[in-house]
Amino acid sequence: MHELQDMASRPAGNAHRGVWRARLHHRLMRLAALANRLDGAGDATIEGGVAVLTIGSAIFRSQDLLHEPSVDPRVRRCLGLLLNRLARVGKRPQRALHTMRRAEALLSVQVPAEAAFFGTANRLLANHLEFFRTGRNP
Repeated sequence: MHELQDMASRPAGNAHRGVWRARLHHRLMRLAALANRLDGAGDATIEGGVAVLTIGSAIFRSQDLLHEPSVDPRVRRCLGLLLNRLARVGKRPQRALHTMRRAEALLSVQVPAEAAFFGTANRLLANHLEFFRTGRNP
């Protein structure tokens, strides 16, 4: 969660973007390897890891959209709020989910392809709120 929160709190042009992406992928691979040793009991944990990876991509996409001149100011404000909420996703994932749903709705009018991605991120976050709150699924 700390990695996601750090990603969300830093500006878009960050030179560490590739490092963060590599770290998230590497951690997911390690998580999957550990979970496979649990004979299927770790499936929910792997799904939570995929959700983290998707939320990481949503952070990058939000940062990129903030710098698109064609993006409506309302969408830009919502994405800024979303990044702010994702910077605290480990403490209050429900607030991040609410704002991401709002971003999806606003984007659906202006950038439908991005709205579809945010819809996927919404579902994963909603399905794994406890994972984001504690770092593990119940």
